[in-house]
Amino acid sequence: MAGIIIPQLNKSIGVRNVRRYAISSERFNADEARRIGLVHEVLDQQFIDEKLASILDNILLCGPKAIYQTKMRALKDANLILNEKEFNELVEEHSLKRMSDEAFEGLNSFSEKKISFLVPKNKG
Repeated sequence: MAGIIIPQLNKSIGVRNVRRYAISSERFNADEARRIGLVHEVLDQQFIDEKLASILDNILLCGPKAIYQTKMRALKDANLILNEKEFNELVEEHSLKRMSDEAFEGLNSFSEKKISFLVPKNKG
C-alpha cells in the first residue's frame, strides 16, 4: 500500500490517475509519466548530463533562502504540508500495513519472482 505518498500523488497527477495506477498496479512508460505530470521531461540517455547541468546552473543562480521560500510557498498553496495529526495518521496507517500478513505475503511473492529470474531453470 502506497498510502503514505497518496496525498502528494493526488496533487501531482490527480486522483483519477492515482486510482487507476495504484489500484491496477499497471506499469507505464516514461512518455505516459510525462503526460500525467509525474515527470517534467523525458530525455534520451545521451542528453541527461547536459540537461542536468543546465538545470543545476540555473538553480545555483538563485539564493538558497529564496529557493526555500519558493518551495514552501508552492507546497503551502497546494495544501501539501500536512499538519501533525494528518502526518501521524499517514505514518501509522503505513506502518500497520507494512506489518500485515498481506504485506509480508506480497514481499515474499515479489522476492521469489525476482530470485526466480536469477536461478537457472533445470533442463531435463
